[in-house]
Amino acid sequence: KEFGKWLSQSEKLELLRQRDLKLTSNPGESDRDFQIRVQDAQRVARDAAVDALNKKYASKRQQIEEQKRRAAASVDRESAQASQQKLQTGPSVGATILGALFGRKAIGVGSLGRATTAARGVGRSMKETDDIRRANETLGAVEERARALDEEIREETRKITEQFSAAIALERVSLAPKRGQVSVQLVGLGWLPEDRG
Repeated sequence: KEFGKWLSQSEKLELLRQRDLKLTSNPGESDRDFQIRVQDAQRVARDAAVDALNKKYASKRQQIEEQKRRAAASVDRESAQASQQKLQTGPSVGATILGALFGRKAIGVGSLGRATTAARGVGRSMKETDDIRRANETLGAVEERARALDEEIREETRKITEQFSAAIALERVSLAPKRGQVSVQLVGLGWLPEDRG
């Protein structure tokens, strides 16, 4: 009993602890081994935080990619419509001008109707050009939002990396056994007699 009492009062277990990761060294584990274990845990925690960040922004990124795809399709569609309108308008305008210059009759109702139709075709062609410009502006705005989101994700990732790259703060913890926690199983005594010869 006295030996158990002496142990509980005089013996302490010295351990290392890393508070943020809630890690404590094991009895007999060297400081170096514990630091390696803390660094591994820190890397795992950093990777998990970055994965969580990517999951957080995944739906937003997917939404912007879909908007970008639709805007690019709109630019292609408007460009095709404008090309088709120009192909239709060009011959109509040319035929009207040639008919008016070299036709047998003076400007008549038929020539006037063709000229009006050609003028409407030129107006539609100009409208198609405006549609292309608006579609390109929409695509540019979506691409700018995508760049802003990518920059935001990079900044958040940088902050996470800095947070986990900071120096590891380890503290020494001294644990003393409480009364009743010491159990002496075996006590032995040995001596080596001196040779007095």
